[in-house]
Amino acid sequence: MMKVKYKIAECIYGVGNMILRSAEVLLFKRPSDSPTKILLFRTGHLGDTVCAIPALRLISEKYPDARFYLLTSEKEDGLPHPIEVLKGIISFEEHFTFVPPGTDRMKVPEGLAGRLRKEHFDLLVYLGQYPAGVGRMLRDMVFFKMAGVRSVMGFKWCKHRIFRLAQRQNGIFDDEVTRLVKLVNDQAAAPGEIRWGMPSVPIDDIAEVDPGERLIAVHTDAKFPVNLWPLSKFKRLIEELNEELHPSAIVIVGGNPGSDRSNLLQTVKGGNIIDLRGRTGFLGLAEVLRRCKLLITTDSGPAHVAAAVGIPVVGIYSARDYPNCWHPHGDRHIIIRKEIDCQICMRERCDSMACIKQITVAEVLHAVGNVMEIEDAERRI
Repeated sequence: MMKVKYKIAECIYGVGNMILRSAEVLLFKRPSDSPTKILLFRTGHLGDTVCAIPALRLISEKYPDARFYLLTSEKEDGLPHPIEVLKGIISFEEHFTFVPPGTDRMKVPEGLAGRLRKEHFDLLVYLGQYPAGVGRMLRDMVFFKMAGVRSVMGFKWCKHRIFRLAQRQNGIFDDEVTRLVKLVNDQAAAPGEIRWGMPSVPIDDIAEVDPGERLIAVHTDAKFPVNLWPLSKFKRLIEELNEELHPSAIVIVGGNPGSDRSNLLQTVKGGNIIDLRGRTGFLGLAEVLRRCKLLITTDSGPAHVAAAVGIPVVGIYSARDYPNCWHPHGDRHIIIRKEIDCQICMRERCDSMACIKQITVAEVLHAVGNVMEIEDAERRI
């Protein structure tokens, strides 16, 4: 029965994407081989933007003579803006912003369509969020048609919750980096084809983080409350890491901690701890992680930053989404996730937090030990 349900779910994807393709043919011209002005659409925060970097690089390499513009969400307090993340990696002539009020509709500031229309864009590269449905993408197509865009790419439906358990059992979802690369490149995206190009920056004025030492980075926060692992478990984990694995230091990374997480280090006993929360920008965070042996984190932006600079991740993940969708790109990571009946709920908040609370300190410690053994073995070769 599960296989039948999965086939039905696949057919639903097929019908939805046929509708999108028909609308694209009806509303837009075929993309030119040499567009001169390209509008890139990507919303979100740190992880969303980092995951888009390889796809953005592919587009810039495919059209080296084009001028690029970015349409993205406005900056939120305490979170890096996409322009801040992409500075020094991708160059834009100009960027436009809007405030998305929710996941069900796209509301743009008055006059934005007119501003875009004045630019006479040849091509829109639509790097929409994974959860975007057919209705939302059709609505976006109409908006971009009104904005005078001549041609588009990237409108593909990739995720729905119909027969979600059948999809979980039989389907394999691309991670977000691979999904976005496939939207702009029809060929399958092998890991070797993913190019990040993350620049190195000095961080000596922030902290002495020697890449030759056994440093373990830890990030405790998350965008959605449902992805938060209990702080008491993080405290025990840090203490046991110091007792059993004897790292040179535990480096705590992330933005300014909330009031409930600010006293984490005050209660941890023993060990050398470097607290860099709120002290690094995006490239500073990337450089800190580059000098660590691994990162322990929740489902959050720093996981993707770690993947971008080539260090392994031990991920502590809730079961709110399909596996792999938001896993860090690459095969060096260990993601710990519990399968429970209510999985793939897509909730941002949860009263029970049953799935993530079932993950034990011992499981995470064991995963970290395995990664450290592999890293030490590779260093000896």
